[in-house]
Amino acid sequence: FGLQVGFDYVFRKCKWNWGFHGKTGPYINFADQISRIVTDAAGDEPAGPDLDVRRVADADDAALLVEVGVEGSYKIRPNMSLRASYDLMWMVGMARAADQLDFDLGNIPQLNNDATMFIHGLSLGVECLW
Repeated sequence: FGLQVGFDYVFRKCKWNWGFHGKTGPYINFADQISRIVTDAAGDEPAGPDLDVRRVADADDAALLVEVGVEGSYKIRPNMSLRASYDLMWMVGMARAADQLDFDLGNIPQLNNDATMFIHGLSLGVECLW
């Protein structure tokens, strides 16, 4: 939950458009986790006793999102354009599923919500107006 603010700047020519955009926002990450660990040794003595353990954890913490990108388009017909953009996104304060695995049953269940993720990618497209 949070607030997001952004900007968009576009320079327009007759057939070409180019620009950049960005947004950022502080958030509160309400993260909950329920894990269930079940083993069934099916009578195998060295494997030990069967387990059926349920673990619950939660954490509320600050998170941040920052996104920037560049974009451009070229008008090939009056009603059709080719578009391209490259976007970068940085997220801090996330609870990723892979970071929550903990099979040590002696520990108190804790939720790890301090992960950082960096995502980037290229987008290509065609825009048609009818």
